[in-house]
Amino acid sequence: MDLDEAVDELYALAPGEFTARRDALAADAKRDGDTGLAKQLKALRRPTAGAYAVNQLARDAAAELAAYLELGARLRDAQAGLKGDDLRALGHERQRAAAGLVETAVGLVDGGLSDAGRQEVEATLRAAVADVAASEAVASGRLTKALAYAGFGEVDLTAATATPLTGRGPAKASPEKPREKAREKPREQARETERETERERSRPPSPGRAKAGASRGDQVLAQRRDQAARDLDEAERAVEEARQAAAAAEAEQQQAEQVQSQAEAHVDDLREQLAQARFAVRDAQRRATTAASGRAAADKALGAAEKAARRARDRVAHLTERPPR
Repeated sequence: MDLDEAVDELYALAPGEFTARRDALAADAKRDGDTGLAKQLKALRRPTAGAYAVNQLARDAAAELAAYLELGARLRDAQAGLKGDDLRALGHERQRAAAGLVETAVGLVDGGLSDAGRQEVEATLRAAVADVAASEAVASGRLTKALAYAGFGEVDLTAATATPLTGRGPAKASPEKPREKAREKPREQARETERETERERSRPPSPGRAKAGASRGDQVLAQRRDQAARDLDEAERAVEEARQAAAAAEAEQQQAEQVQSQAEAHVDDLREQLAQARFAVRDAQRRATTAASGRAAADKALGAAEKAARRARDRVAHLTERPPR
C-alpha cells in the first residue's frame, strides 16, 4: 500500500477509528522496511468531526458537492465583475445549497453531528466558494480541519489537508517524549540487574569461598531481584501515567479546536453580513446621488417657471394700469 492509498483509506474512517488504523499501517510499513512511509503515516493528523463530515461529502455526495463548488466559481466571477444583482441572486442560491449540503453531511455521519461539528461544516463550505484553492481542498476529501474565510484575501490552508506531504519539515516530538526518555532509565537499570544476576548464577564459585559465600550471595541476588522488580513496576506505572496524560491532552486539543471553529464560524457570519450591508450602503448612496441630481434639475426648472410667472404678472399689471386710447 502506498501513501495515497493509505490516505484514502484513513480519511474515509470515522475520527474515532483513525488513530488506531493509522498506527497499524505505520507499523506494517516499518515492519516491511519502509521507514519513510511509516514516518509519513505517523505524521497524518486525525480529522476533526466537521472535516470528516466534509470528506464524506466528497466521497458519497460528490455530484452535489461539485454543483455547489461550481456555484462558488460563478459567485466569484460575479464579485470580480461587481454584478450586484447576480451577487444577490447567487448569494441566496449558495445559502440554500449550503444548507442542503450540511444536512447531507449530517446524514452521512453515524450518530449525526454536534452543533460544533455543524458549524465546522458550514464554515468550510463558505470558505470553499470564496477561494479556488479552498475549493480544491474540499473536493480532495482529505481535510484534517475545518476551513474559515476571513472575508478578504485567501483562505489559510496551512496543515488543512493530509497531502501533499512533500516539503514538510520533520514532525515535532509529542509532549510526552522527553518524559518517556527519562523513564526508560529505571527499565534499563532493571535489565542490567537481571543480567548481573544471570552472570552471578553462571559464574563458577571458587572452591575456597563457595560454601562461606553462598548465603551472602543468595541475599545479594534476592535484594537485586526485589530492586529490579520495584524499578520495573515504577517504570510501567510511569508509562501508564504518560499514556493517560497524552489521551487527556488529545481530548483537550479536540475540544479547543471545536471552540475555535465555532468562533471562526461566527466571525464568518458577521463578515458576510457586513459585506452585504456595505453593498447595500453603496447602492443607497448611488440612488441618493441620482435623486439629488434630479432634485437640483427640478429646483432649477421651478425657479425658471416662477421667474416667468412673475414677468407675466408684471406685464398684466402694466397693461391694466395704462389708460385706453
